[in-house]
Amino acid sequence: EPRELFDSVVGRAASLLGAEVTLLALLSGDGHSLSTVAQIGLRSGSASRLRAVEDLGLQQLAIETGEPVAVSDLCSDPRLEGRRFTLADEEELVSAVAVPLRGKDRILGTLVAGNRTQTPFEEQQVELLATFGNLMALAIETRQLYDKLESLARLEERVRVLGRAAQERPVRAERAGAVRVDLRLVDQGAQ
Repeated sequence: EPRELFDSVVGRAASLLGAEVTLLALLSGDGHSLSTVAQIGLRSGSASRLRAVEDLGLQQLAIETGEPVAVSDLCSDPRLEGRRFTLADEEELVSAVAVPLRGKDRILGTLVAGNRTQTPFEEQQVELLATFGNLMALAIETRQLYDKLESLARLEERVRVLGRAAQERPVRAERAGAVRVDLRLVDQGAQ
């Protein structure tokens, strides 16, 4: 199940990176908002709420560049100047790394790990989180393809059933017509 996989990846990432907060957020179809689907360590109750990408500065930058973004101090990093950090502010995060979930044709979401104290994330940690992000993107796209195949199989079965019913209808109508003719003959014979 996707939910179990999401929780497992978030848990593993938190453990391996020593992160206080880890979350996986999926991008909406229109690309304007992110929804947290799995998390560890978030204090705010609004974590699962749909949020505008523009309110999530670090994640926004990872989505825009398509590359991991590691920041040891969210307040002083020049790459983030002028960006909003509603979730980071609510959670009092100081350091974080966000990696995009890169699908075949588009960004699917982000995987984020962060701490409430200043923490310089090492290159190996960023690469590890990026690997998790790539695996998540692959799993998400595989699930989407599987869902499409299931949908097509159901549609094909419906078409098959309707096709059989359409073939049987003329036979039934023919039989019904023969019965009507036979009944008329019986009626005529009775007179």
